[in-house]
Amino acid sequence: MTTPEYAAPSPQDPKKKTWVRRHKFVTGVAGLAIVGGTIAATSGGEQAEAEAKASSSSAAKSSESESKKDEPLSVSSNKLNAPKDDVELGDVTVDDLGTPQVDLTITNHSSKTSDYMIDVEFLDANGKRIDTGTAVENAVAADQEVDTQAGGLEQAPSGTVTAKVLTVDRFATAGS
Repeated sequence: MTTPEYAAPSPQDPKKKTWVRRHKFVTGVAGLAIVGGTIAATSGGEQAEAEAKASSSSAAKSSESESKKDEPLSVSSNKLNAPKDDVELGDVTVDDLGTPQVDLTITNHSSKTSDYMIDVEFLDANGKRIDTGTAVENAVAADQEVDTQAGGLEQAPSGTVTAKVLTVDRFATAGS
């Protein structure tokens, strides 16, 4: 058995590359992380400033917005036939597992078959949020009325539980 021979580097061998040049990928990823962190940090300040301006602006309009505070939100810009007008809250119950449920009636007042996504909030007797729930109904024909339910997953405390509609989104069913 022969042992391999080791040849010492000759003075003409090129110098060894630096760590950065040998690990280009790691260096690139680290550089991107630093740049991304810097951008996030600087834009976070702008966002906080914008939120502060919005807050002061909304404080001046608080009496006007109090009446709209409890109205559901929607991505629809339809003012004549707002999706929020298509949903009616029914009874709130607590099921066998102790989770809140609310009955909803959807009446499609639009001229097209539509899909609905409705988010509700469940509140305890003090008005504190217990949980949220979502109801989804697809292909509700124009002028059709559909009964559905939205339910939470958290156990409701004993006592009165109420529900409030947070958002109602209505989209024309594909192909209608």
